[in-house]
Amino acid sequence: MEISNALKKEVVANRSISEIAIGLGKSGSWVSQYLSLQRLSPELQSLMHPNVSDDKRLRFTTALILAKVSCEHQKSIYEKMLTLKSGKERQSFVNNVVEGLPDSHMVIKRRKRISSNIQKFVSFVERINKEVNAVNMMPESSLKDIVSRINPEDVLEIKKRIEKCQDNLSRLNDVIFELHGKKE
Repeated sequence: MEISNALKKEVVANRSISEIAIGLGKSGSWVSQYLSLQRLSPELQSLMHPNVSDDKRLRFTTALILAKVSCEHQKSIYEKMLTLKSGKERQSFVNNVVEGLPDSHMVIKRRKRISSNIQKFVSFVERINKEVNAVNMMPESSLKDIVSRINPEDVLEIKKRIEKCQDNLSRLNDVIFELHGKKE
């Protein structure tokens, strides 16, 4: 919870998840997971502390699952979970209970399952965005220093590759706009 609380302070200070992730050398999903613990009721948050006895302590992975559920339902699931002995049984129980809950009990709505090809496409777009953002986050002086070190004979080739990338992304955006009517 200490990590989650520290990350929350960064978000409150108007830092984006990607900025925080880059600053910490972590992935955006790592940051999001820890931030999701903020959705736990204060009582359950306190049960994650290392001073809580093993038989009552709320483990990280189980807490992530419970954080998807509204606070009013978290405690009853946790209490039922305590009747099980092993951590794996507890996590499996919580996961199964949460999967079976109606959407009205959920804080985070379930995503529709998407095909692996769509998931690969989404991951591709996210990777591109992450890489471009990493370069854009560099101070201008650092970026200029890097560019100034490029061999003059290679500058034209690099410029052509950037333009080709822009053309490909523009084409992709055009196809999305044509099918879904949203161009940004």
